[in-house]
Amino acid sequence: MRSRGNAIVGLDIGTTKICALAADPLEGEPMKITGFGMAKSDGISKGVVVNIEKTVRSIQHAVRECELMSGTQIRSILAGIAGQHIMGRNSHGMVTVHNNRTVSEEDIHRVIEAAQAEGQVVLTFGGSAGRNFRPIANVFQEKFGVETVVAT
Repeated sequence: MRSRGNAIVGLDIGTTKICALAADPLEGEPMKITGFGMAKSDGISKGVVVNIEKTVRSIQHAVRECELMSGTQIRSILAGIAGQHIMGRNSHGMVTVHNNRTVSEEDIHRVIEAAQAEGQVVLTFGGSAGRNFRPIANVFQEKFGVETVVAT
């Protein structure tokens, strides 16, 4: 099985089935679907995980099917979270980058911690050099901030 770094994999976890879909982005063209996997949604009732072990096995089955069809080893997945039981709150964090140096991985971890967003979805990083939708390591900053949505 080959490993490609550019494959995008989506995962939908529903009450009745779990689906994984792999696609390759093509510059200037629509994405090309390369694989699909599906499994019965065991361990989930009315959109809520009631048995984590069964749910994990179902996810693994769908991902394995997708890997086999696409011929790609899946290393990361984009997954959505939905349901009436999911709540979100906005959170903000700001840190000073000492000695006017470039932003480091440590600074990124500090600002996420300041936003109390550990393990959560990060929407926007920003600082004195502007805004960006991904961590901006190795960019010169005086102040560095993050806006997040914390899902609970």
